[in-house]
Amino acid sequence: MVIIDTLPTLELSTGSILCDGDSTSLNALLNTTSVFKNWSNGDTFGFEKSINRITGSDTTIWLSVSSACGEASDTVRIVSVPQPDLSWFSDYILCELNDLFIFEPNIEDQYHFMTLDSNGSIGDSLPKPWQIEIPGNYYMTAFNVCGTLTESAFLSPFQRIEVELGADTTICEGDSLHLNATWPNSGYAWSTGQSDSAISVEAEGNYVVTITNTPCQLAEQRQVFFANPPYDSVSCKFSISNVFTPNADGVNDQLTIANNCKDLPYSVSI
Repeated sequence: MVIIDTLPTLELSTGSILCDGDSTSLNALLNTTSVFKNWSNGDTFGFEKSINRITGSDTTIWLSVSSACGEASDTVRIVSVPQPDLSWFSDYILCELNDLFIFEPNIEDQYHFMTLDSNGSIGDSLPKPWQIEIPGNYYMTAFNVCGTLTESAFLSPFQRIEVELGADTTICEGDSLHLNATWPNSGYAWSTGQSDSAISVEAEGNYVVTITNTPCQLAEQRQVFFANPPYDSVSCKFSISNVFTPNADGVNDQLTIANNCKDLPYSVSI
């Protein structure tokens, strides 16, 4: 007896996009049932395969069949997509100038828009990057093929600390300089160990203050120099002649003032 068989042909049902909690079934369409089956997971039974979402990754499923007349195979790709995620969006005090802008996170296959109105839509959303100019409740919406999610957060740009100690300064020996770092409702830690909002300094050095207004913090500094180095009054004594007769007789006509230190400033009063 002669049995006539056909060359097997195979087609798997179209691949799917699976969201959280989703599953799908792959069905094999064959022109004959007299074949040996081999699924990508090693299963050799059945022409239907149930697929659950594989968290965090895509997967490829294939099926190959063979008979006395030949072989056939087909492959489908299952795309795994998470539900929209807004866990990164929360209440925040904006401390730095760069913080005044919120940039859209790079989350694959997820899109965002933000409004100040809880009933806002894409049409009245704020331009990107989102600039926070006034304190208030902002509403962020994330969406993808798996759904839409909206969360609110209170964002404020008004707690940023704006204090400057000024440019580096030169003072004279014996003088003092007032450094003021006052900012409302703040604490202070100076490099001198002081904790007042303002201090007076009389020595050369680099003065640093850290201002804390929770959760914001700012460090400011100011370098102080002396105008001239201190002079040694013993080694830099003046020598002044004790006789001065400017009568053009060639004797003691000039008053002589001398010292052994260079570039020492002085004044004379007669």
